[in-house]
Amino acid sequence: MALTCGAALPAQAQLKNGSTFTLFLECNNDGSALIVGSSAVIDGWQYTSDARNDNTDGYYYDIAGMALKQTADEIVVVLNGNTPLIGTGYDRQANQVVWGDLFFTGSTYGSFQAATNAGDLYGIHFAETNESGVNEVGVYRNVVGTGVGVNNFGHNTYGNYMSLVDTKVENFFGDIQTADTEGSNAYLDTEGFGVNVIGQGDKVYGDGFELLGLDNELLASFDLNNFVAPGDEIIAFKINLSALQYQPPIREQAADLGVDWIWDEDFATLETELETVAQEIDAVTTATKAPNKANAAIRNATPGFSEVAQRNSAVSKLSTYNKDLAKFEALVSSLTAKKAAWEALSSEEQASADPAIVWTNKDEIDLKYQTTENIPAIKANIQEIQDTYTDAELATAKQDYKEMLDKIRADNTELDTNGEDYTAREQRLKELNAQKKTLQNQQETLKEDIAQLDGDIRKLLADTRQELIAARIAVAEEAAATATALEAEMGGPRTSAEGGIPGSEAELKAFLNPGIEAESVPEPGSILALMAIAGAGITTLKRSQQHP
Repeated sequence: MALTCGAALPAQAQLKNGSTFTLFLECNNDGSALIVGSSAVIDGWQYTSDARNDNTDGYYYDIAGMALKQTADEIVVVLNGNTPLIGTGYDRQANQVVWGDLFFTGSTYGSFQAATNAGDLYGIHFAETNESGVNEVGVYRNVVGTGVGVNNFGHNTYGNYMSLVDTKVENFFGDIQTADTEGSNAYLDTEGFGVNVIGQGDKVYGDGFELLGLDNELLASFDLNNFVAPGDEIIAFKINLSALQYQPPIREQAADLGVDWIWDEDFATLETELETVAQEIDAVTTATKAPNKANAAIRNATPGFSEVAQRNSAVSKLSTYNKDLAKFEALVSSLTAKKAAWEALSSEEQASADPAIVWTNKDEIDLKYQTTENIPAIKANIQEIQDTYTDAELATAKQDYKEMLDKIRADNTELDTNGEDYTAREQRLKELNAQKKTLQNQQETLKEDIAQLDGDIRKLLADTRQELIAARIAVAEEAAATATALEAEMGGPRTSAEGGIPGSEAELKAFLNPGIEAESVPEPGSILALMAIAGAGITTLKRSQQHP
């Protein structure tokens, strides 16, 4: 179903290479990642195959892969594995075990946690029945994730999951290699809490989320056989590309963060003053048109004026070109020296070099542009002027122009209907232009005042947002502690890859109430079942529905 709440978001640029999608099942029995740009695009699709049989608890909890297509304004995602969209097996409340939420981090962030801490983690809630902390399907921003692995008889950490399966395959986590889960710079914290669903987040309305049938035209070029070993279940959905790049207007941010909007009068006052100044500038500009037109007509009708004016303009241009040439040649000299110094370093020295001395792709582009395009173009302009005029003509150009204007003033003393001659009109134009300059300065000051107010509000909202993220992280940490306590109550982290998620009523009863006959277990998912489990005195993790 498509979400149509709110205005549609504007189209944005394509996702940058290095942006990362991660996904785990609710039980953390398998997970996968797709890194944008990490593999070739086939008929518009990037495919990531996840290692098969790297799951725990058997066939139904094995992810096969993920595919991504970017159109001009949409992202289409296909998930493939053996877990149905509505789930399978039983969690501790006799509900089915479902896919978790799909998380997204931009290319700026080297780790999942860094994006979380910056308040720049996005989540896509596509499986309505999972244990996400949000209800409505679609895209969420300002996300802090949480984990429900223990509640689903799964793993509290990714590390525990990894310890029970063979991790030597290259695509153990899809595009995230096993080596990339180790060390201080790892994208995923394998020993920390195993996040798999959105804990809290803010809905991005107008996100364009829609589950897709397999006959949808957006999937026409999708080929399941591009996965190394396809699974049985295909889940597809689309979102607006802009939903993962959404920067809300500051008023919307204030509403999201619970900040009272008190700046209407301030903005209204500044904008009214700005409009008034703009009108005054228009009036002055209009006032200059008639006298300027009259004097320009006289100058243009004066024999020889055009040639003298062009020569004077050429002198001004030549001065500008020479200043630019000196500036850009100095830049080339600096870049050339930097490149030479960089190339003189050994590969070991380059690897540990200070960022200030690293020769970058931008440096290479700048050097090429200056030497092959910009500087040659400036030199060509200088040469054109020098070919057109002699040094003597250029040397006297300004004086010749001044003398020509003096002659025009002396020869044109006839008064117009306003009682002004050429000189009087010229003086009035000078006064009007000075007035216009003053007004333009006022206009720039007002624009700066508006920008300053906007910046101050954004700073306040950014600080408030970080407080919100910190509060959400605290909630997630509390949930992690609760899950860890439940894990300890159950005997600690799992030590076997088998016997996790109950696949039948009898197995569910055996986990929750050892010694009770299977026939006494009510129908899974029913109110009666929930009451029976709670009545047995078993500690349970309730579905998180926490909102800011």
